[in-house]
Amino acid sequence: MIGQKVLPRTQQQLEARKVFNQIEHSISSSSLSAIPVSFARQVYVNITGGESGYFSQNQVVSVLQGYFVLRAPLSFEFSRYNDLGSTPYATGRLTFLVRGRRESAQIYVSLAIQDSQWVISQFNIY
Repeated sequence: MIGQKVLPRTQQQLEARKVFNQIEHSISSSSLSAIPVSFARQVYVNITGGESGYFSQNQVVSVLQGYFVLRAPLSFEFSRYNDLGSTPYATGRLTFLVRGRRESAQIYVSLAIQDSQWVISQFNIY
């Protein structure tokens, strides 16, 4: 990175990255029901071959739990982050078992500020 300045992270960026780390841990340990991060009042969910649309907080938890019940996560890690601006996002590769076969999917999660805290506003699985 010759010639590039590394800018210090703002408090907002640090908090967003912390939230992404919590989400990453919850997905990889199959504990989405215990996710310490809140969902927005309305969350957009798009699951290839499955659910798509806006869901309430309770509905989105149910939709995601239904997805992961059938797909036991083996590993998950966010690999790309954009934590600048008011809607930070992260993407990463999920590897899981379904009917004894190893498969993978891309996960995209974006955040928004609601009631002075970061919440999940979008959750896509491709």
